[in-house]
Amino acid sequence: MSGWAATGWAATGCTSTVRIQTGAPWRGVGWKGKLSNVIVLSDLPGRPCPIAAALEVVGDRWALLAVREVHLGAHRFSDILAGTGAPRDRLAARLKDLVAAGVLERRPYLDAPPRSDYHLTEAGRELVPVLDALEAWGRRWAVEEPAGG
Repeated sequence: MSGWAATGWAATGCTSTVRIQTGAPWRGVGWKGKLSNVIVLSDLPGRPCPIAAALEVVGDRWALLAVREVHLGAHRFSDILAGTGAPRDRLAARLKDLVAAGVLERRPYLDAPPRSDYHLTEAGRELVPVLDALEAWGRRWAVEEPAGG
């Protein structure tokens, strides 16, 4: 957590002195000073907490599934769409938010017509262990293995 002042969430009841930045319509974590308008966690509704701040950025189902798909190698919109099953308009909005938050970046791959694909940034790559933990939790608690499997 370089550049961040923070206290442990469990020991403090999830209170913290972490400051987050935002430049998007939602309150999200700024990545390495790329976004402006620094706010304090206490500006978030409810208990001020870095978990709440992270969920402002990636707490939507389609956001996390988009990150999963990009991590698994789907870089073009159509492939991410197929892998997530998200409605087209919602996925487009989430990808835009994730790019604005610095979780994903767009890279051009075609000039005419102009086309870009999506890649994880450092911040996006640091979400992979979170996805791994969610997968493990989901396997244990949220899904039932088929009979005979």
